[in-house]
Amino acid sequence: MKDIDDPTIHSPIIGYAQEPILPLADACVPLAFVIPDILNYVAVALEGTPDNPPDGLTRDESASIHLYTMEWSDARASLYSHLNRTLKRGDQQDLQPWFRYLKLFLTALVKIPCSTVQVVWRGVRKNTSNEFPKGAQITWWAFSSTTKSLAVLESDLYLDQIIYWDGKNWARSCDFNENDLSQVITPPERCGPTCLQTKECTHYTWTTFNSGTCWMKKGNVSKADAFTTNDVNMICGVRDNIQQGVTNSIVVWNGQNWARSCDFNGNNLSQVRTPPERCGPTCLHTKECTHYTWTTFNSGTCLMKKGDVSKADAFATNDPDMICGIRTSA
Repeated sequence: MKDIDDPTIHSPIIGYAQEPILPLADACVPLAFVIPDILNYVAVALEGTPDNPPDGLTRDESASIHLYTMEWSDARASLYSHLNRTLKRGDQQDLQPWFRYLKLFLTALVKIPCSTVQVVWRGVRKNTSNEFPKGAQITWWAFSSTTKSLAVLESDLYLDQIIYWDGKNWARSCDFNENDLSQVITPPERCGPTCLQTKECTHYTWTTFNSGTCWMKKGNVSKADAFTTNDVNMICGVRDNIQQGVTNSIVVWNGQNWARSCDFNGNNLSQVRTPPERCGPTCLHTKECTHYTWTTFNSGTCLMKKGDVSKADAFATNDPDMICGIRTSA
């Protein structure tokens, strides 16, 4: 089974069918480890569901559909987003906590009367014509939102997809379609470097979920594949050496203790907003700081680091504004 966002062949989901039909709250208990606040949203969904829903659904069945459609303040933290990411990964082990909810949810969907045959539309913000050969049979792997009106997808609200990269490899209010590789809790300024240090990571998205989560992704992408969001805190980016190709793997120090277009791996001590010329002196006056990196993030951020390093430990990037350096006394 495959879909446009993930061409990987997946095994069918079978295990959920053996699960009993439980009240929504009980069905979602296994998801508490995946979505920590899930039971709060279950309560909201049940409160907004009538005692006698239409189409012969029970209150819990109807509420399971309501829960799926609910949008968290961080869209990527919403149940539908978690579920579809898990479905697309195709890992049966990861799917097991979802079995009880899926049993209730799919039981509810089956009870809804089938619509008459009609054309529905789904918007994808890239050219997918080559991925859908005429006459080919396509099975869609995840749940997808669709519309009966093509005008909805042609509206300015949907097509307003200008992302302001400003010559950088990251931007605000944007995201990439799925293909998540892994995630890690980290401040936004470390999301790009974390991707750079993660095997297979080619691009990433940072959200405020769980006090700051970097969603590392893999795949053949460019900036053109990113799409806009309404979340002003969300950040997306591509690896420097994926977007443009590393043109110079040698860090040129020119006899100084700092250089351009370079970075050091991990070991962050602290960070502070400062102009680039103050990053070195700030490190010098910060206890334990032995080396540093300055980036344009947040109008200029100095990432102070600690550890036993030398200039030889720095690696080149394609960001001409990035600066790395070591303490003169280090």
